Amino acid sequence: MSRGIIGDILDDDDDNSDFEDTPRAPARKERFDEQEYGGAQDGDYSQREEQHEGALVLHTTANRRKVSRRYFILKSLNHQNIASAIEHGVWATQKQNERKLNEAYYSAEAVYLIFSVNMSHHFQGYARMISPIGHRGSSMWEGDVSIGGQFRVAWQCLYDLSFNQTLHIRNPLNEDKPVKISRDGQELTQEVGDALS
Repeated sequence: MSRGIIGDILDDDDDNSDFEDTPRAPARKERFDEQEYGGAQDGDYSQREEQHEGALVLHTTANRRKVSRRYFILKSLNHQNIASAIEHGVWATQKQNERKLNEAYYSAEAVYLIFSVNMSHHFQGYARMISPIGHRGSSMWEGDVSIGGQFRVAWQCLYDLSFNQTLHIRNPLNEDKPVKISRDGQELTQEVGDALS
C-alpha cells in the first residue's frame, strides 16, 4: 500500500541528537523486522519490570496466563508526530492511557498499536509496544502538552487504510460501533485488531 504523507515527511530527514542511543526504524520499507529492535521474548517481562520500576504498572501475578495479543487505537494530532515515531522508534500517549497500556504490556504476549492521524480518515499503520511507559518526556512531540512518558515501539507495517475500507469492521468493546469511531486509547478485540493488521 502507499505510504502517503508519512513517506513524504520521512523524506525530509532531520537529525535529532536527543535520540542517538535510541534504535532507529528503517524509514523506507513498509514491513519491519521485529528482531531488529529486540522485541519482547518469552521470559523477558520480569527483567523489563526491574529496568522500568518507575513506570505506572499493574503487575501480573506469576500464575496469570498471558493472552496472546491485545490491540489499541492510538490517535496522533498530526502526521509529523507519526513520522518522528517511525524515525526514532518511540511514542508517547496521553497520560490517561498510560495505566491501561502498561497493564496490557505485562498481561499480553504482544501489544499492537494501530495509529490514526486526527481528521485524516485513514489508519496509517501499526507498531508493537516493546517497553512499558516510563516517565521520560520529550520536546519532539508537536501540539500537545498532555502527553505522558515515552515508550519504545517496533513498527510492523505502514499503510494508508481508508476508513471507508473498514466500515464492515465493528468493535464489540466500543458498543459495536464501526472501528473508525474510536477514541485515543480505545481497545479492540483480538479479532478486530487482526482484521486491521
